[in-house]
Amino acid sequence: MISPKKGATISSRRRLQRPLDPYHLTTKEFADLLRVCSADGILVANIIDHFETGIFLPSYIRTLAESFGKDRVALVADAEFERLGINTNIVAASPASHPWKDIEKTSEGRCFVRTRLA
Repeated sequence: MISPKKGATISSRRRLQRPLDPYHLTTKEFADLLRVCSADGILVANIIDHFETGIFLPSYIRTLAESFGKDRVALVADAEFERLGINTNIVAASPASHPWKDIEKTSEGRCFVRTRLA
């Protein structure tokens, strides 16, 4: 988790979806632990999958929404979601409220954010 107000507490995830990935780090229990560690931190995961029909990504988003709340999870991609197939996606979650959609406003069409996911 990245804590912007008090130094840096970092929890970042590398690409997920291989058989050797540590799935215990994608559970609701692990997400709950991260949520209580930093009230204003942000969990960021880089996942290669299809955002709607993939095997892993939709499930992981639902898990994070259970821990952080539906309005506290965002999916970020480099193309419009209607045109996405299997892609590298960034999933962000935080116990604090963040203006996720503001990222689109500052990226000049290079970044797309979806917040109503689960």
